[in-house]
Amino acid sequence: MSVNQVIVTSEQEVLVSTECNQVYRMSTASGKVQSVYQSNNKEDFRCIALGKRQNYLYGVTKNLKMYVFEFASGKIVNVSSEIASKDVIGVATHPHRGGHLSVWGFDNAVGLFRP
Repeated sequence: MSVNQVIVTSEQEVLVSTECNQVYRMSTASGKVQSVYQSNNKEDFRCIALGKRQNYLYGVTKNLKMYVFEFASGKIVNVSSEIASKDVIGVATHPHRGGHLSVWGFDNAVGLFRP
């Protein structure tokens, strides 16, 4: 299992995305998994982003679906399908406006979303 992405959420926590259908919320002090965010149907995550206020976690799968998780509870809030025409290689949130996302990939296009 290889690591795709690591996001530092605070001094005590990190989010780790691997080539599987789970994103792990881990403690930096102990290295133990605190919670798991999991996609439906075994869809592997390609990239993740955390919302500005840390309310939502956004994850894009290899099947070009975007999962929106409530960060505190881990529940799936929304699933968007076909967000790009080819493989997605990045997702980012707007630094000043919550809920605005950009997604880019091998189709040479940037998609703007407000899920």
